[in-house]
Amino acid sequence: MHRKATSPGFNEKNNALVFKESIAQAQGMISHWMGDNEKTSATLKRIPEDTMRVALHIISAMGFGVRLLWPGDKLKEGGDQDGLIYLGDEPSEGHTMSFQNALATVLDNIFVILLTPRLLLSKLPSSQYIDHY
Repeated sequence: MHRKATSPGFNEKNNALVFKESIAQAQGMISHWMGDNEKTSATLKRIPEDTMRVALHIISAMGFGVRLLWPGDKLKEGGDQDGLIYLGDEPSEGHTMSFQNALATVLDNIFVILLTPRLLLSKLPSSQYIDHY
């Protein structure tokens, strides 16, 4: 049953899109690591966080249609945007948390959110953001 329910999402077209996004995000991570000077040989101290960020960026683009940019990345004018919304690290107007931080917070706490009774979630100060559970 599981295979029958999930197989429509795993096709050649979607695999190609995930592969293309994976390449774009890996290039963004390497550019972030290299900084302004491409000949830099600085020590990388955040490899696990950065690889997790690559996965988060791919999930965001493929699942929500939001391409997250790496620090220092700029949206290219007139470039191929693939119908995705582009967001950086800064919160959108009227929000206190960026989309990336919100998604990371939910994913970091997904088990707590799913296992906590709805009544207790409604008592949390941030219940306005998670009351749809």
